Amino acid sequence: MEENGEGASYDNWQEDRVDVYITGRECETIKNKQGKKIKHDAGHVLLHELIGHAILMLRKKKDTGNAIDNENKARKELPGGELRGQDKDEKGKTLPHPDNDGRGATKDNDA
Repeated sequence: MEENGEGASYDNWQEDRVDVYITGRECETIKNKQGKKIKHDAGHVLLHELIGHAILMLRKKKDTGNAIDNENKARKELPGGELRGQDKDEKGKTLPHPDNDGRGATKDNDA
């Protein structure tokens, strides 16, 4: 992870656990669906890692199939919660952001 506000979730399936790491800093590159920068502090990074990846890895489930879409389900519940836009490459193409590419994952729309 870089010095930016970032996080990562690792499926440690051998020990039946998920390791979640965050830098504890704000990520200044996150944009809303209109391309405008939005607040994405350490709390938002942790929210993304837990709801977007880690909980689903532990449950061996998928939700929407996209971690940012999962995050946005929670953002809707936050006061003033702007929805996050999908990550794009330098050409503007949407990048994949799977919610759980771990072992034994199945689709679960009840998450």
